Amino acid sequence: MNELQNFIFKVIINIFKIEDIEQFYKRSEIRYGILNYVAKYSLARDKYYVTKECLEHLKNLNLITKKGLRRGSKSKKNQFTYEHPIPSNVIADELFKNREDKESMRKILMWSDVVTVLTAREDEILSKNYISSMPTDWKFLVNDKFERYSICGIETPPSIEIDVYGAVSR
Repeated sequence: MNELQNFIFKVIINIFKIEDIEQFYKRSEIRYGILNYVAKYSLARDKYYVTKECLEHLKNLNLITKKGLRRGSKSKKNQFTYEHPIPSNVIADELFKNREDKESMRKILMWSDVVTVLTAREDEILSKNYISSMPTDWKFLVNDKFERYSICGIETPPSIEIDVYGAVSR
């Protein structure tokens, strides 16, 4: 957990401490902000995984420099995205269930702290099958984080990590 992730963790914990959070958690106006913080926690990592297919794609576009991959390079034009193997809504729901236990929340975030760089083609395959969900009977801290990838035929787990830099955006 780097310095920015540690601060985002504090923000997330404090959101879940708000009185009456149970009443407002599912409201889109509140949930949207929570999901953004959960996603940004992992997006603040210093390294992302990348599939071999996507690494070749990024190299062909000359997007990898000595510093790594600039986070702001992601675009429809460049045909790649940053993807959370466990969707942020699944992570947020697990945090909500454990909102009374800071250490459980830390464990959940650290276990799910993964971002993968996928080509638009790989992301399309994944989105057709599991846009915001995990497979039926999948369990947090038990099953494979990349289970959706395995089922969809995407490299599992991606074995290459690349440095990322620049502003964290979602």
